[in-house]
Amino acid sequence: MESEVAVPSAHAFVQRCHRTWTRARETLLQVGARTKAKADRHRSRPPVYVVGSKVWLSTKNIPLQSVSNKLAPKFIGPFPVTKIISPVAVRLKLPPVYRRIHSVFHVSKIKPVFFARINPPAPVPPPPRLVDGETTYSVNRILDSRRRGRGYQYLVDWEGYGPEERSWVPARDMLDHSLIDDYNQQNHQDENNAVVQQPSEEKHEKKTVGGKDWAVTTGCLEKEVKSVPRTQKTETMVNFMKRNKEQSRAEL
Repeated sequence: MESEVAVPSAHAFVQRCHRTWTRARETLLQVGARTKAKADRHRSRPPVYVVGSKVWLSTKNIPLQSVSNKLAPKFIGPFPVTKIISPVAVRLKLPPVYRRIHSVFHVSKIKPVFFARINPPAPVPPPPRLVDGETTYSVNRILDSRRRGRGYQYLVDWEGYGPEERSWVPARDMLDHSLIDDYNQQNHQDENNAVVQQPSEEKHEKKTVGGKDWAVTTGCLEKEVKSVPRTQKTETMVNFMKRNKEQSRAEL
């Protein structure tokens, strides 16, 4: 490129730009190295994972079938590692309910499973049972319900499985309908036990009109208030005050 530049001023300009670019690049690399070294002092080295290791998966960015996000578990699993993508990324074997989630995770989203005497390994989920030639699973409890089309679906917590396995099941697939009856009865009792605001009692306080004290009703039943239009209530109060004034003047 320098041989193609015939004008001395242009050649000097190119050299100056090259020196400026070189200094800027070196400065950026130095700043990046210092920033990395400062951040690494507060970081711990990630655990070394191998294929077959069991890990817990953070639920921060995973949609769980839970009634309340605050009560949802922080980690789910454990899930086995099926492939080491890089020192900071691994592939996990997820259950079918998470088939739409990309199975590669950063090591900051997982943590290893440590088994000890005080922390025994999780029990193996029970195998399905055969009922009339079809595989069935036991239900621990029903957590929620929703309407879909002409029927209902129920959020089921499966017996022996974690919260990550919860799923919506149509009512027609529930073999034991007593679970549905118990769930509906419990919700019905919760609605009946809801606190209903009682109508306020009438209160009387003294008002001075025309130099005399009068007992004025300031409270009334809630249903009566709602059944009286606003304009009618205003006219009633005005007429009441007029009658009090006329009566006080007559007595004077």
